[in-house]
Amino acid sequence: MHNIADKKLLMLRPCDIITTGNTPRQFFDPDELKLLSRSISANGIICPLAVRKVYRGKYTLITGERRLMAAKMAGIRRIPCILYKLDEASAEIYSLVESIHGKQLTFFEEARFINALIVERGLSETEVSVRLGMTQSAIALKLKLLRLDKLTQQKINEYSLTEQHARALLKLPESKRQAVATLFFSEHTHPDDADKIVNKIMSPPKRKYPVPSESEPIAPPQPTPTYNISDEGVGKTITKAAIGDIKLFENSLSKLSETLCAAGIHSTIKTNETAKHIEYRIRVDKSDTNLQKFKQLKIC
Repeated sequence: MHNIADKKLLMLRPCDIITTGNTPRQFFDPDELKLLSRSISANGIICPLAVRKVYRGKYTLITGERRLMAAKMAGIRRIPCILYKLDEASAEIYSLVESIHGKQLTFFEEARFINALIVERGLSETEVSVRLGMTQSAIALKLKLLRLDKLTQQKINEYSLTEQHARALLKLPESKRQAVATLFFSEHTHPDDADKIVNKIMSPPKRKYPVPSESEPIAPPQPTPTYNISDEGVGKTITKAAIGDIKLFENSLSKLSETLCAAGIHSTIKTNETAKHIEYRIRVDKSDTNLQKFKQLKIC
Protein backbone atom coordinates (compact mmCIF):
# COMPACT_ATOMS: atom_id res chain seq x y z
CA MET A 1 0.00 0.00 0.00
CA HIS A 2 1.11 3.56 -0.65
CA ASN A 3 0.10 6.49 1.50
CA ILE A 4 0.00 10.14 0.44
CA ALA A 5 3.58 10.66 1.67
CA ASP A 6 4.86 8.15 -0.88
CA LYS A 7 3.45 10.19 -3.76
CA LYS A 8 4.68 13.42 -5.22
CA LEU A 9 3.11 15.78 -7.77
CA LEU A 10 5.44 16.79 -10.61
CA MET A 11 5.06 19.01 -13.66
CA LEU A 12 7.01 17.20 -16.37
CA ARG A 13 7.81 17.98 -19.97
CA PRO A 14 6.34 15.46 -22.43
CA CYS A 15 9.83 14.61 -23.67
CA ASP A 16 10.83 13.48 -20.16
CA ILE A 17 8.08 10.84 -20.02
CA ILE A 18 9.03 7.50 -21.56
CA THR A 19 6.46 5.02 -22.85
CA THR A 20 7.65 1.43 -22.99
CA GLY A 21 4.94 0.16 -25.33
CA ASN A 22 4.29 -2.65 -22.85
CA THR A 23 0.87 -1.34 -21.85
CA PRO A 24 -2.44 -3.23 -21.75
CA ARG A 25 -4.18 -0.96 -24.22
CA GLN A 26 -2.83 -1.32 -27.75
CA PHE A 27 -5.39 0.56 -29.83
CA PHE A 28 -6.37 4.23 -29.54
CA ASP A 29 -9.15 5.68 -31.65
CA PRO A 30 -7.70 8.63 -33.67
CA ASP A 31 -11.00 10.55 -33.54
CA GLU A 32 -11.21 10.17 -29.75
CA LEU A 33 -7.62 11.43 -29.44
CA LYS A 34 -8.47 14.54 -31.47
CA LEU A 35 -11.47 15.28 -29.25
CA LEU A 36 -9.42 14.76 -26.10
CA SER A 37 -6.67 16.99 -27.49
CA ARG A 38 -9.17 19.80 -28.01
CA SER A 39 -10.50 19.35 -24.47
CA ILE A 40 -6.98 19.47 -23.02
CA SER A 41 -6.22 22.61 -25.02
CA ALA A 42 -9.30 24.27 -23.52
CA ASN A 43 -9.24 22.89 -19.97
CA GLY A 44 -5.82 21.38 -19.34
CA ILE A 45 -5.22 17.89 -17.85
CA ILE A 46 -7.54 17.44 -14.87
CA CYS A 47 -6.44 13.91 -13.90
CA PRO A 48 -2.61 13.65 -13.51
CA LEU A 49 -0.64 10.87 -15.16
CA ALA A 50 1.13 8.24 -13.05
CA VAL A 51 4.89 7.81 -13.50
CA ARG A 52 7.89 6.21 -11.81
CA LYS A 53 11.46 7.45 -11.91
CA VAL A 54 13.95 5.39 -13.91
CA TYR A 55 17.03 7.65 -13.97
CA ARG A 56 17.91 11.32 -13.55
CA GLY A 57 15.34 13.54 -15.22
CA LYS A 58 13.52 10.68 -16.95
CA TYR A 59 10.31 8.92 -15.92
CA THR A 60 8.45 5.88 -17.17
CA LEU A 61 4.73 6.18 -17.72
CA ILE A 62 2.52 3.91 -15.57
CA THR A 63 -0.94 5.12 -16.56
CA GLY A 64 -2.32 7.83 -18.82
CA GLU A 65 -0.86 7.04 -22.24
CA ARG A 66 -3.93 8.35 -24.05
CA ARG A 67 -3.78 11.64 -22.12
CA LEU A 68 -0.06 11.91 -22.88
CA MET A 69 -0.65 11.41 -26.62
CA ALA A 70 -3.45 13.98 -26.64
CA ALA A 71 -1.34 16.45 -24.64
CA LYS A 72 1.46 16.18 -27.20
CA MET A 73 -1.06 16.79 -29.99
CA ALA A 74 -2.31 19.88 -28.10
CA GLY A 75 1.24 21.17 -27.65
CA ILE A 76 1.13 21.20 -23.80
CA ARG A 77 4.55 22.08 -22.39
CA ARG A 78 4.11 20.73 -18.86
CA ILE A 79 2.02 17.75 -17.81
CA PRO A 80 0.89 17.08 -14.20
CA CYS A 81 2.15 13.68 -13.02
CA ILE A 82 2.08 11.75 -9.75
CA LEU A 83 5.37 10.03 -8.90
CA TYR A 84 5.04 6.49 -7.53
CA LYS A 85 7.79 4.45 -5.91
CA LEU A 86 7.14 1.11 -7.62
CA ASP A 87 9.10 -1.69 -9.20
CA GLU A 88 8.43 -2.58 -12.82
CA ALA A 89 6.05 -5.50 -12.11
CA SER A 90 3.94 -3.44 -9.69
CA ALA A 91 3.82 -0.58 -12.19
CA GLU A 92 2.44 -2.92 -14.86
CA ILE A 93 -0.24 -4.16 -12.44
CA TYR A 94 -1.22 -0.57 -11.64
CA SER A 95 -1.53 0.12 -15.36
CA LEU A 96 -3.73 -2.94 -15.89
CA VAL A 97 -5.95 -2.18 -12.87
CA GLU A 98 -6.61 1.38 -14.06
CA SER A 99 -7.46 0.16 -17.57
CA ILE A 100 -9.82 -2.51 -16.22
CA HIS A 101 -11.54 -0.08 -13.87
CA GLY A 102 -11.93 2.41 -16.70
CA LYS A 103 -13.23 -0.34 -19.02
CA GLN A 104 -10.71 0.74 -21.64
CA LEU A 105 -9.54 -2.73 -22.72
CA THR A 106 -10.93 -5.50 -24.86
CA PHE A 107 -11.08 -8.87 -23.11
CA PHE A 108 -8.27 -10.11 -25.34
CA GLU A 109 -6.03 -7.22 -24.24
CA GLU A 110 -6.81 -8.07 -20.61
CA ALA A 111 -5.98 -11.74 -21.22
CA ARG A 112 -2.69 -10.97 -22.98
CA PHE A 113 -1.53 -8.64 -20.22
CA ILE A 114 -2.49 -11.07 -17.46
CA ASN A 115 -0.56 -13.78 -19.30
CA ALA A 116 2.47 -11.46 -19.54
CA LEU A 117 2.40 -10.89 -15.77
CA ILE A 118 2.47 -14.64 -15.20
CA VAL A 119 4.94 -15.66 -17.91
CA GLU A 120 7.30 -12.67 -18.01
CA ARG A 121 7.05 -11.40 -14.43
CA GLY A 122 6.78 -14.79 -12.76
CA LEU A 123 3.65 -14.04 -10.78
CA SER A 124 1.31 -16.89 -9.91
CA GLU A 125 -2.38 -16.90 -10.82
CA THR A 126 -3.15 -16.51 -7.13
CA GLU A 127 -0.96 -13.39 -6.84
CA VAL A 128 -2.48 -11.88 -9.98
CA SER A 129 -6.03 -12.56 -8.77
CA VAL A 130 -5.31 -10.84 -5.43
CA ARG A 131 -3.64 -7.83 -7.04
CA LEU A 132 -6.37 -7.37 -9.64
CA GLY A 133 -9.28 -8.13 -7.33
CA MET A 134 -10.45 -11.01 -9.54
CA THR A 135 -11.22 -14.62 -8.64
CA GLN A 136 -8.81 -17.33 -9.77
CA SER A 137 -11.56 -18.89 -11.89
CA ALA A 138 -12.04 -15.53 -13.66
CA ILE A 139 -8.28 -15.35 -14.31
CA ALA A 140 -8.32 -18.90 -15.72
CA LEU A 141 -11.24 -18.06 -18.03
CA LYS A 142 -9.42 -14.97 -19.30
CA LEU A 143 -6.30 -16.98 -20.10
CA LYS A 144 -8.31 -19.63 -21.99
CA LEU A 145 -9.36 -16.95 -24.49
CA LEU A 146 -5.79 -16.85 -25.78
CA ARG A 147 -6.30 -20.37 -27.20
CA LEU A 148 -8.34 -18.78 -30.00
CA ASP A 149 -6.24 -18.18 -33.10
CA LYS A 150 -5.45 -14.60 -34.13
CA LEU A 151 -7.79 -14.58 -37.13
CA THR A 152 -10.73 -15.62 -34.95
CA GLN A 153 -9.79 -12.94 -32.40
CA GLN A 154 -9.80 -10.38 -35.21
CA LYS A 155 -13.27 -11.52 -36.31
CA ILE A 156 -14.58 -11.26 -32.76
CA ASN A 157 -13.21 -7.73 -32.37
CA GLU A 158 -14.43 -6.73 -35.84
CA TYR A 159 -17.97 -7.93 -35.08
CA SER A 160 -17.90 -6.53 -31.50
CA LEU A 161 -18.83 -9.94 -30.09
CA THR A 162 -18.73 -10.49 -26.33
CA GLU A 163 -16.47 -12.58 -24.14
CA GLN A 164 -19.35 -15.06 -23.81
CA HIS A 165 -19.38 -15.51 -27.59
CA ALA A 166 -15.62 -16.05 -27.56
CA ARG A 167 -15.79 -18.72 -24.85
CA ALA A 168 -18.46 -20.57 -26.82
CA LEU A 169 -16.24 -20.59 -29.92
CA LEU A 170 -13.49 -22.33 -27.93
CA LYS A 171 -15.55 -25.53 -28.04
CA LEU A 172 -15.34 -25.70 -31.83
CA PRO A 173 -12.51 -26.98 -34.04
CA GLU A 174 -10.30 -24.15 -35.26
CA SER A 175 -11.48 -24.62 -38.87
CA LYS A 176 -15.09 -23.74 -37.95
CA ARG A 177 -14.60 -20.85 -35.51
CA GLN A 178 -14.48 -17.95 -37.98
CA ALA A 179 -17.55 -19.21 -39.81
CA VAL A 180 -19.55 -19.51 -36.59
CA ALA A 181 -18.37 -16.06 -35.47
CA THR A 182 -19.82 -14.74 -38.72
CA LEU A 183 -23.05 -16.63 -37.96
CA PHE A 184 -23.25 -14.99 -34.51
CA PHE A 185 -22.85 -11.56 -36.12
CA SER A 186 -25.24 -12.06 -39.04
CA GLU A 187 -28.02 -13.50 -36.86
CA HIS A 188 -27.46 -11.06 -33.95
CA THR A 189 -27.00 -13.99 -31.58
CA HIS A 190 -27.53 -13.06 -27.94
CA PRO A 191 -24.53 -14.01 -25.73
CA ASP A 192 -26.73 -16.35 -23.68
CA ASP A 193 -27.64 -18.30 -26.84
CA ALA A 194 -24.08 -18.71 -28.14
CA ASP A 195 -23.46 -21.95 -26.22
CA LYS A 196 -26.75 -23.45 -27.40
CA ILE A 197 -25.90 -22.86 -31.06
CA VAL A 198 -22.39 -24.27 -30.67
CA ASN A 199 -23.76 -27.36 -28.89
CA LYS A 200 -26.20 -27.96 -31.75
CA ILE A 201 -23.37 -27.68 -34.27
CA MET A 202 -21.16 -30.05 -32.28
CA SER A 203 -23.96 -32.58 -31.61
CA PRO A 204 -26.57 -32.36 -34.39
CA PRO A 205 -29.73 -34.36 -33.60
CA LYS A 206 -29.88 -37.76 -35.26
CA ARG A 207 -32.85 -38.06 -37.58
CA LYS A 208 -34.87 -41.22 -37.08
CA TYR A 209 -37.18 -42.31 -39.85
CA PRO A 210 -40.01 -44.79 -39.00
CA VAL A 211 -39.79 -48.13 -40.77
CA PRO A 212 -43.12 -48.68 -42.56
CA SER A 213 -44.98 -51.96 -42.16
CA GLU A 214 -45.90 -54.03 -45.19
CA SER A 215 -49.54 -52.92 -44.93
CA GLU A 216 -48.77 -49.21 -44.98
CA PRO A 217 -47.78 -47.11 -47.99
CA ILE A 218 -44.47 -45.29 -47.72
CA ALA A 219 -44.65 -41.55 -47.17
CA PRO A 220 -41.41 -39.63 -47.74
CA PRO A 221 -40.22 -37.64 -44.68
CA GLN A 222 -40.63 -33.88 -44.73
CA PRO A 223 -37.49 -31.78 -45.46
CA THR A 224 -35.80 -30.56 -42.26
CA PRO A 225 -33.64 -27.40 -42.08
CA THR A 226 -30.20 -28.03 -40.60
CA TYR A 227 -27.06 -25.95 -39.95
CA ASN A 228 -24.38 -26.60 -42.51
CA ILE A 229 -21.00 -25.51 -41.04
CA SER A 230 -18.02 -26.00 -43.32
CA ASP A 231 -14.56 -24.51 -43.70
CA GLU A 232 -15.93 -22.27 -46.48
CA GLY A 233 -18.80 -20.76 -44.56
CA VAL A 234 -22.07 -21.11 -42.75
CA GLY A 235 -25.53 -21.61 -44.10
CA LYS A 236 -28.84 -23.30 -43.62
CA THR A 237 -29.47 -26.20 -46.01
CA ILE A 238 -32.47 -28.41 -46.66
CA THR A 239 -31.96 -32.13 -46.16
CA LYS A 240 -34.17 -34.16 -48.53
CA ALA A 241 -35.15 -37.80 -48.08
CA ALA A 242 -36.09 -40.25 -50.84
CA ILE A 243 -37.25 -43.85 -51.15
CA GLY A 244 -34.14 -45.92 -51.48
CA ASP A 245 -35.64 -49.15 -52.96
CA ILE A 246 -38.31 -49.13 -55.71
CA LYS A 247 -39.32 -52.66 -54.68
CA LEU A 248 -40.70 -51.32 -51.41
CA PHE A 249 -42.95 -49.00 -53.38
CA GLU A 250 -44.15 -51.83 -55.60
CA ASN A 251 -44.89 -53.99 -52.55
CA SER A 252 -46.97 -51.17 -51.07
CA LEU A 253 -49.04 -50.97 -54.28
CA SER A 254 -49.57 -54.74 -54.20
CA LYS A 255 -50.78 -54.54 -50.60
CA LEU A 256 -53.17 -51.75 -51.60
CA SER A 257 -54.61 -53.94 -54.37
CA GLU A 258 -55.05 -56.86 -51.97
CA THR A 259 -56.83 -54.59 -49.48
CA LEU A 260 -59.25 -53.42 -52.18
CA CYS A 261 -59.98 -56.98 -53.25
CA ALA A 262 -60.61 -58.01 -49.65
CA ALA A 263 -63.18 -55.20 -49.43
CA GLY A 264 -65.02 -56.54 -52.49
CA ILE A 265 -63.51 -54.14 -54.96
CA HIS A 266 -61.82 -55.78 -57.92
CA SER A 267 -58.61 -53.95 -58.88
CA THR A 268 -55.62 -54.58 -61.09
CA ILE A 269 -52.16 -53.01 -61.26
CA LYS A 270 -50.32 -52.76 -64.57
CA THR A 271 -46.68 -51.76 -64.93
CA ASN A 272 -45.23 -50.21 -68.06
CA GLU A 273 -41.47 -49.68 -68.03
CA THR A 274 -39.59 -47.62 -70.64
CA ALA A 275 -36.02 -46.43 -70.91
CA LYS A 276 -36.94 -43.17 -69.17
CA HIS A 277 -39.59 -44.08 -66.60
CA ILE A 278 -41.78 -46.71 -64.93
CA GLU A 279 -45.55 -46.20 -65.14
CA TYR A 280 -47.93 -47.79 -62.60
CA ARG A 281 -51.66 -47.90 -63.47
CA ILE A 282 -54.34 -48.99 -60.94
CA ARG A 283 -57.71 -50.03 -62.39
CA VAL A 284 -60.82 -50.39 -60.18
CA ASP A 285 -63.90 -52.20 -61.62
CA LYS A 286 -67.19 -50.59 -60.55
CA SER A 287 -69.21 -53.69 -61.34
CA ASP A 288 -67.82 -55.58 -58.34
CA THR A 289 -69.26 -53.20 -55.78
CA ASN A 290 -72.12 -50.77 -55.44
CA LEU A 291 -71.77 -47.11 -56.32
CA GLN A 292 -72.03 -45.95 -52.68
CA LYS A 293 -68.96 -47.98 -51.65
CA PHE A 294 -67.06 -46.66 -54.61
CA LYS A 295 -67.86 -43.06 -53.71
CA GLN A 296 -66.54 -43.66 -50.18
CA LEU A 297 -63.24 -44.94 -51.55
CA LYS A 298 -60.48 -42.31 -51.53
CA ILE A 299 -57.05 -43.03 -52.95
CA CYS A 300 -54.32 -40.41 -52.36
